[in-house]
Amino acid sequence: MIFESILTDVYAKRMISPEVLERISKHLRRWTVQCADGLARDGIEEDEFIDDQAGGKQPNIGLIHLKQTGYWTVMLLSLPFLHKAVSQHVEANESSLRGEERQPSSSSSNEVLVHSCLESAVRTVDILHVFVKIDTIPKRLPFVGNSAFVSGLVLGAAIFGDFDNSFPLQKSLTATRGVLERFSRYDAVAKRHLMILDHLQSAC
Repeated sequence: MIFESILTDVYAKRMISPEVLERISKHLRRWTVQCADGLARDGIEEDEFIDDQAGGKQPNIGLIHLKQTGYWTVMLLSLPFLHKAVSQHVEANESSLRGEERQPSSSSSNEVLVHSCLESAVRTVDILHVFVKIDTIPKRLPFVGNSAFVSGLVLGAAIFGDFDNSFPLQKSLTATRGVLERFSRYDAVAKRHLMILDHLQSAC
């Protein structure tokens, strides 16, 4: 519901008002608080690894899906602020090269949203990287692949804004590539996403 609200109230209207931002942020905070109850109701364990039938340990895919949904929603909400910050940075650099005066930077509230976007991308990659090391997982996990791709696009865009001074963008982008490469062996969409990220990384 929160995800759909962002699409209809922000992206469809091509603008984001403070009221809409506050309302959606409030929904996100409430969802976070209620998350533990939801896990219990859906029978999803809270441990990162769960026991399999053979007595081994497997990544808790249900929990990973839920976490990446939360991070993806934050990225979607705050992405316009990242794009604006990157555009302003590029324009400021071009103005500086022409000897023009630098324009004032964006507000601190916008900076918080930009950092939320990047932190969510980095954390998504962190939780998905477990799939690179374990062979006994499904050959295709489309939602995982899509989240990795979205995170990679966010990280790549941020490099053009020189945010790699504050966040481990290159390291996370390389880790994102590892996740997509893992699934690209059997998933044509993941293979295409991997190719796009390779081009993006070359550009970065």
